[in-house]
Amino acid sequence: MWWFWRRKKLEQTNIGNVLIQMGLITRDQLEAAVAIKQSGTTDFLGEILVSTGAVTRSQLERALFRQKKSRGVSVDFAKESQDNIRLLEVQTNDLAHPLKELRESVTEVFGKDSKNK
Repeated sequence: MWWFWRRKKLEQTNIGNVLIQMGLITRDQLEAAVAIKQSGTTDFLGEILVSTGAVTRSQLERALFRQKKSRGVSVDFAKESQDNIRLLEVQTNDLAHPLKELRESVTEVFGKDSKNK
């Protein structure tokens, strides 16, 4: 019988339900994200919700913190901070690469024009 209560606790604290309890998403948004997840993507449900614009990264992080707290998982703030910094570095690099290419293209185009004047 203990497994029933454990399963119920896990269902109540899955990230979708936590986000709904926090008032950050609707049931329809959750169902749409679940449909994307079931289509075969390996992304986490929270990441799908971020990529669709249903929640922001900081909202997801707050919900994940609340989820861990509800499940009785101790949170290592130092490790969480390091993980967040690594994630920001990756995202910054992902955004910086296209911007660098754009800057090089603009410099190439306008650099040639300014030399001709």
